[in-house]
Amino acid sequence: MTAEKSKLERPLTYGETLKLLEELHKKTELSSVALRVMDYLRRIPICEDYEKALKELGKFKISDFTRVLIVNNCPRTMDELLQVINAFEPKIPDEKILKEILETINSICNCRKLLMK
Repeated sequence: MTAEKSKLERPLTYGETLKLLEELHKKTELSSVALRVMDYLRRIPICEDYEKALKELGKFKISDFTRVLIVNNCPRTMDELLQVINAFEPKIPDEKILKEILETINSICNCRKLLMK
C-alpha cells in the first residue's frame, strides 16, 4: 500500500486537501468545482503544521474524523472543542484530557493568530 493511498483512507485536513489540489492542478486541468474549492481553501485560515497536529492528537482516544475536525476548526475554547467532541465521539473525555487536546491544538496550530488573519 502506498503512502498516497493510505492518506486517502481517512478524512483529510484543509491543508492536505489544498496541497493535493495544488499538486493535481500542476499536472492536469481541474474541474470548476475543484478550482472553487482550491480558491476557498486559499482564503481561509489553515493549520500549516497539520501533520504534527494530527500526530499529536493521535495520543488521545478520539477518532481520525474528530482529529481532522479539530485541526480544521482549530477550537480556541472548551465550548468550541466540546461542539466537535459531543457531535462525533461516543464517550466524552474527562476535563483534563479536553484541556490537553485544546492546549495541543492551540500550541501547534496557533489558533488565535490563525483566526485573526
